[in-house]
Amino acid sequence: MQDQELTEDKKDKRKHRLIYLLWLLLIPAALLVIFFANLLNRYGQFDSYDVVDHFTVSSASTLNYSEFNGGLVTYSQDGASYMDSKGEAVWNEAYDMQSPRVRIAKQRMLIYDTKGTTMKILSPEKEEGEIRTNLPIVRADVAANGTVAAMMQEGDTGYLNVYKANGSQLAQGQVHLAKTGYPLDLALSEDGKRLAVTMASVSKGTLSSTLNIYDFSETGEGKRDNVVGSFSYEDGLCPEVEFFEDGALVAYSNHKIHLIDASSEPKEVETVSVKPEIKSVMTGDTTFGIITDNEDNTARYLQVFSETGKEKYKKKLDISYTQCRFLTNGEILITNGENLRVYNKLGGARFSYDFSDTIAAFLPTDGRQEYLLIREGKCERIRLQ
Repeated sequence: MQDQELTEDKKDKRKHRLIYLLWLLLIPAALLVIFFANLLNRYGQFDSYDVVDHFTVSSASTLNYSEFNGGLVTYSQDGASYMDSKGEAVWNEAYDMQSPRVRIAKQRMLIYDTKGTTMKILSPEKEEGEIRTNLPIVRADVAANGTVAAMMQEGDTGYLNVYKANGSQLAQGQVHLAKTGYPLDLALSEDGKRLAVTMASVSKGTLSSTLNIYDFSETGEGKRDNVVGSFSYEDGLCPEVEFFEDGALVAYSNHKIHLIDASSEPKEVETVSVKPEIKSVMTGDTTFGIITDNEDNTARYLQVFSETGKEKYKKKLDISYTQCRFLTNGEILITNGENLRVYNKLGGARFSYDFSDTIAAFLPTDGRQEYLLIREGKCERIRLQ
């Protein structure tokens, strides 16, 4: 009897060991499956798709589209509307703008009227504020906390105002354009504390640029006009400036990219020289990209760099383009309205497709391998195959 009990006990122990060993094998296998699934999701290459869902959208030719918080914003001269990734309407905002332009920072969207006097600050849930200016708006930007900066112009004087999301004014200043130059671009840091403004001027028939960095925190309080850094570029214009997610700054000119540490004492940390003329630029959270021709203008290339100026990859484009930009998931979209290419963070062709009709927008969602595809009168949620 005792021997039989010992045998049963050994069988139970053996069974438990087998179960234990099985779990030891299953757990790594499951982790490997998850790992490779994530790799496929991030870096897999696709050339077809399935339609998961579809929604009706207005087919007005004046509509513009933008991804916002995983959903879709449509906007025109008469107003804007936002629907989430399930196609459910969240809000509609009416306004009257002749030339609406959108800027987005995380959970804040700014819609402002270029050469008009109206600005709307919106979140994924609702309108947060409306700002009306006394003078026409030249440029404007929004920070992730809802802070808004706007450059306005009257004659030879520019006015630089900074507002809270509720419309109350935080700071204001004047720029005498005949002395300092004419505004090209402005950008707010994500925390709303730093503002970068590029100006163009002509001296003895030569174009040059000035980049000023303003600080509205305690750091800038003791500085004249809150200017904590100023940079002059005598060899051309800097028509575009952007902040990275961590507060560093990039300024683009025709043949150079200026990378600036915009901390308490801003300084230029790197200059990337580009021999061919830069045709287009795009800025992501931690990277930036440019499109250039080769020396004999027979091919076009996409180059992507880290925010320190190190080249991450270079790709020869196989299509012409009318739009190039970073998507909110860090991928890059290149399209001419019919041919579409999406490149992943390593430079691989994430999605390549040639449509038979014109697409209005292509936007990522929060779903795995899923995007919003907007065409005439319809919005499709697609999954890459």
